Amino acid sequence: METATQVAPVAESLRSIALAEVVTKFALGATYRQDGDVVRISFEGEVVLMHQEDFDLVRRATLKVKSKIPRKVTPGTVIKLVGEAQAALSEEIFKPGAIRVLYYAVQSKASAFYRCLMPMYALNMGGKAVSHASRARFGREALNYDVVVMQIENSPSAIEFASTLQAQGKKVVYEIDDAFDCLEPWHPQYASYSQPERQDAVRSMMAKADAVQVSTPWLAARYSDVAKRVEVIPNMIELAAWPPAERLRRDGRWKVLWAGSPSHAGDLEVVIPALGAFAKAHPDVTIVFFGQTVKDDRLPADQVETIDFCEFEEYPIKLAAIDADVAIAPLTDVLFNRGKSNLRILQYWATGYPVIASDVGPYREIKNGVDGLLCTEPDSWLACLEMTYRNDKICKRLSAAGQESVKAYDVLRNSKKIEEFYSSLVR
Repeated sequence: METATQVAPVAESLRSIALAEVVTKFALGATYRQDGDVVRISFEGEVVLMHQEDFDLVRRATLKVKSKIPRKVTPGTVIKLVGEAQAALSEEIFKPGAIRVLYYAVQSKASAFYRCLMPMYALNMGGKAVSHASRARFGREALNYDVVVMQIENSPSAIEFASTLQAQGKKVVYEIDDAFDCLEPWHPQYASYSQPERQDAVRSMMAKADAVQVSTPWLAARYSDVAKRVEVIPNMIELAAWPPAERLRRDGRWKVLWAGSPSHAGDLEVVIPALGAFAKAHPDVTIVFFGQTVKDDRLPADQVETIDFCEFEEYPIKLAAIDADVAIAPLTDVLFNRGKSNLRILQYWATGYPVIASDVGPYREIKNGVDGLLCTEPDSWLACLEMTYRNDKICKRLSAAGQESVKAYDVLRNSKKIEEFYSSLVR
């Protein structure tokens, strides 16, 4: 018979597997008795002896698993709990004491990806946090986390849920990456967010949260009078996932690319006159609209190419496959655009496209003439297009500088900043 002196800790490499069943039993109601360094765990007539060191690990993992047990336990439930136990043990082994962050992401793929999934990925690649994301709404799993990030939520149930979490000692972060209180009429969500009661609900969520997370300093300044704390977490990309354009196209065309969604229809008006004049002056120019169909009498129809928007996961590859000569990013100088991030520029830079952009809001981060060209007035657009047209020297220089500038926005380089923000809330 095994005695207390014969029990040794489980090998490090086997702990997450060997102890998962014990965690499950403990979560389902097993009892224990301690004798020195040995712990005797009893469950349904079976006894397991383990070292105190392993039991401490089991107990910490059990706290994470226990809240996931449904009222009715079935064989399928037990199998699922064993998987949950393995995950909890792995977290405790490889990231002991890590802060736990849960993101409740919106349904919009792009917004959820850049504002929730990207930070989640960065946190998990670091060594001090464990993070997950959910598109469910207000689940009990939130109680297993230290920080809960709620993205663009403003319903009465969202405020109530936030209050419940805070009463349990959890920290609530409200994530918002657009100035929804100053949308332009052309924006698809204008009708919804322009209602005063909706604006009041958004501000109520901001005031309720322990912190508000935004994408730009402009947004931080705008909402600093409402929020207890505002933190800027810029939009980032994973550079390894963005292939550069191959520059293999030999069709004799010179392509100008605009990529975006219909929410930027009003911004295109800034550049349409210049595009029309430029295309008419150069019959070999093709204007590519990626993501939106643009029909305008000022543009020569036979020099316009339309590419339908694709699934979000395909976007980096499709953007690079266009193999454009230059990419443009026009913005109307309105309040809403001053709060936008420079994400479109980051995508162009990562793909290796020379960039021409409006000298508005976030695009002012471009170093004019170095990693992009800035247009300060309507006439600037035609001048910048002409400057880059068939000018390999300028285009290559802008492309190389842009690919260097985008490195500062690589998500893996910024993981520590995100980690420190959430940790500071818990501290």
